[in-house]
Parts: sequence; structure tokens; C-alpha cells
Amino acid sequence: MTYADAEWYFRYATQLAALSVTVENSLTQLDGTLDVSRSAGAHSTAGTSWGQNYDQAAWDVFEIGSFVAIAAGNLAELVHAAGVNHADAQSNNAPQEEIPVSPAPVVAAMEYALRPGGLSVGGVGDFPDRWDLVADRVSKQWADCVPNKISSAGDAFSKFSSEFAAYTLAREDVADPPPEVPMINAAVDRVLTSLFDASQFASFVSTACTEVADKSDTEREQIKAVLLNCDMFTALLEVTANAPVLGPFAKAGIEKAIEAAKATAAENVDTLLVELDGFVAGAISKTAGISSGVTGSVQLNLAPMLGKYARQSQPVRGRPIRENWRAGALGEVRAGVIPSPKTSVNINGRRRIPDRIDVTNGQVTEVKNTNSVKQSETQIKDELAWAQSQNYTMTLIVDHRTEVTPDIQKLVDDGKISLIRAELDDNLPTGQKPTPFIPDVQWTPPITYDPKDTPSGIPSPQAPAR
Repeated sequence: MTYADAEWYFRYATQLAALSVTVENSLTQLDGTLDVSRSAGAHSTAGTSWGQNYDQAAWDVFEIGSFVAIAAGNLAELVHAAGVNHADAQSNNAPQEEIPVSPAPVVAAMEYALRPGGLSVGGVGDFPDRWDLVADRVSKQWADCVPNKISSAGDAFSKFSSEFAAYTLAREDVADPPPEVPMINAAVDRVLTSLFDASQFASFVSTACTEVADKSDTEREQIKAVLLNCDMFTALLEVTANAPVLGPFAKAGIEKAIEAAKATAAENVDTLLVELDGFVAGAISKTAGISSGVTGSVQLNLAPMLGKYARQSQPVRGRPIRENWRAGALGEVRAGVIPSPKTSVNINGRRRIPDRIDVTNGQVTEVKNTNSVKQSETQIKDELAWAQSQNYTMTLIVDHRTEVTPDIQKLVDDGKISLIRAELDDNLPTGQKPTPFIPDVQWTPPITYDPKDTPSGIPSPQAPAR
């Protein structure tokens, strides 16, 4: 049992800072490992739904991991500051024994969440040999996904998950601790709880990736086998049909058999692709709770150390126009869109400037850090039309608070637009900044939006308009 001297705080702060940097580095390594561009496939519904759900789940994992790193870093600085105060107090009480002050901890450098660099939406158009046998007979599209990329993504998320599944910090018991010691311990527990949640969510993504990759690969190979068998059978019949000894009735019978073989092959291909749709839907269900789970974990555990309610869904009110412009530009940066000259396009008689046109991967990205996309609906539809004209995919990235109109949501549901929700904004009133603090042991988020019920020190989210 030891007394909580300044060194106790410094040692704790050092561990928290190390955790902060470790998580940041691991996310950076994870991003460097992932190579998922256009790996989901353009086939509906398996490919389009997988691309939508994988990208959202991946962004969610990166978001909670980033918030853990930021919260751990903020807590490290707060604990270090408490240690400095104790050192000053001890030095004042015993001037002849001046207490050395440890250097400020080095924490994660990120100011906002890291993003995975690539989007999985879209396919590669790798039609198998003799697809022409069934192309005009099937109702489903060829599964032009890239199973090995999906599988590799699963391995990468599994590695990240394993790294933090049992992460802990060394604890030192303190006799007669001052009030902030149990508060610090509880705050550390909050950070570690969200870190464990991040590990679990990464594991869910990994499992889904593995299942989708395995089943997609199996179905693709089975379809190739169906086409090969059909090709061999029809080729044999065509040789027979060309024999000079055959009369017209025999040749007509062979032609009918060839058509029947192609029809059967097309039916078998459709059956396999429908089966793939169902299986991928089942795999996606394993990621269904990630978004809400991340929001709950971040708001319940990390809000005090972040100094804000991250991922909140209340609209921001009362911002001046200039602030809205600034928020829009910052939203693009937070969405991972590197500031650079943009390319304008002409579509439907209008000039549009998407936030990003990725020519290499054939992807158009539009970012909207707004309360609603209603005023941008025509713009989004125009950019989608242009993307389709180029055989590009269209991704719309919005803040967690952003309301999507029914028309845009239908385009998302139909697999024409991939929608990603991410924290693009601190969502604080003008002039307020995040204010991290060490919460009371029993701290919980306020249950109303009334300012009198938010004594926690965290800026209250803007109340909804009444």
C-alpha cells in the first residue's frame, strides 16, 4: 500500500499516453494493411449491400478506436496535470525535498478520427469465361467481387481485435486516497471498456469478412463450373449438328437441346447468386449492431474525456453562414477527403463539383456536414447520374446528425448510393470547444437537453427546435 504521491500520477499518465499512441499506431497500421477498393462487387444485392455495410462498419471501428486514443491522451494530460499539482504541494510542504516533475506525456497526435483510406463499393467486372452463354438469360448480375481482398481485410481486423482484447494497465493500490484517485481509476476503466468494445466490433467485422469471402469464392467457382459444363456440352452438340449426314429435323432437335442447356445453366447460375444474396445478408447481420454500439460506448464511457458528446444526433442550430462554410470544409477533412483542387463535371445541364473523384478506383464521393441533405438533393442526384455515366460508384458521407431525405434513402436502399455516417463535426454551439475533464465515479450522461440538467461540464448538445 502506498500514498498517492506525484509519481503515482506520473506513472499512470505515462501508461495512458502509451495506450493513446499504441491505438493510434495500430489504426494507422490497419489502414495501411487494408486494400479493399472495389472489392465488394457491383452485383445486387450481395455486392452492393456488402459494400455499404462493410464500409460503415470499418469506419465505425476506426471511429471508436480513434476516440479511445484521443480520450486516453486527454486523460493522460489531465492525470499528469494532477501530478504536477501534487508535486507543487509536496514541494511547498517540504521545500528541502523538491519533488521532480515528469515531462508532459506524449499522446496520440490525431485531433479527430482516422478513416480507412479505401472504399469497398463497386466491382471489378471480371466476367468468367463463357458468361455470354447465360448473359441474356440470367436475372442476376455476375458476382464481380474480390474474395481475397475481403478475406485479407478480415485478417487485418482480427489482428487489431486480438491486440486489444485483453489490454490493461498496471494498477497501484493507494492507502487513504484523495478523492481524485478513485475518479481517475474509474475514468481509466471507462477508456478500457471502450477499448474492449472496439476490439469486439473489429472481431465482428472480421467474422463477417471471412464468411462473405469464403461464400463468394465458393459461389463464383461453382458458377464457373456450371458455365464450363454448359460450354463443353453445347460445343459437343454444335459439332454433332454440323455433321453432313444429319437432316433438318435432327439439327432442329440439337438446336433445341443447346437452348435448353443454356436455359438450365442460366437457372443454375441465378440460383447460386440468389443463394449468395441470402448468405451475405446473414453475414451482414453480424455487423448490424456496430454503429449503435459504438455510439453508446463512446457517449457512455468517453464523453467526459473527449469533452463532448461524440456521434450525437441532434441538429446544430444558430450557426452563422461563415461558420457553416467552415464546418463544411472541416467536414471534408474529417471524412478523409484531402484538400485539393476539385474537378467540375456537367450533367443534366448543370455544373457540379463533387468533393472527390477517384479516377483510379472509379469512385465519386460527396461529403455533407449539414443537419439535412434536403437542399443538396438535386446536386447529389446529379453527381450520381454522372458517376453512373462513367461506370463509377457514388458514396455519400454525412455526419451522424444529418437527416437523409426519402428520395436519397431510396437510392441508398437500392444500392445506387453508398451512405457512410461519420463524425464530421464537434456539433457544439458557436464559440464552444471540447472541454475534457475527469468525471465523478458515478457520472452518467444527462437525461435531458435542459442546460440546468447538464452540470457535468460537457457542453450540452443543441436542443432540438420546439
